[in-house]
Amino acid sequence: MDLAQLAVANADAKVDAMLRSGAGRHGVCTTHKLGKCQRDYAAVTSTIPVCRAMAEDYKKPDAAKNLAAEDYFGCPQRLRRSTFDCMERILFGGDELGDMLFGAVHQAFERAILVEAMLEEMLGVVSNDHGPKTVAPASTTW
Repeated sequence: MDLAQLAVANADAKVDAMLRSGAGRHGVCTTHKLGKCQRDYAAVTSTIPVCRAMAEDYKKPDAAKNLAAEDYFGCPQRLRRSTFDCMERILFGGDELGDMLFGAVHQAFERAILVEAMLEEMLGVVSNDHGPKTVAPASTTW
């Protein structure tokens, strides 16, 4: 989660710097896209502490019985969705933003996916957009 938080903070700082340096000179559309990314990253920033608390709570005795897997996966799915939305706007927008911000926004998205993968490992459940599915633990042999 810390890696995702750092990557999002880095991407957000670059987006903010572009806005402050006069991204508006590239047009209203560019300014609009950057503003939407700031809102996406604000959503991620407010969601990470919730995800962290849920993961830390999972380690406590009987905590896993309190929430269904779907509840745990709601957090990383919000992270993934928000970082993807910004990445999609920036990278596929047909302007120079993709070249300028590719590394930062792509890394934020990758780190959000990593949070989800780590949660899958913790729960022993694979998540997809259709809901979690229980899998055999890694130590199981067939």
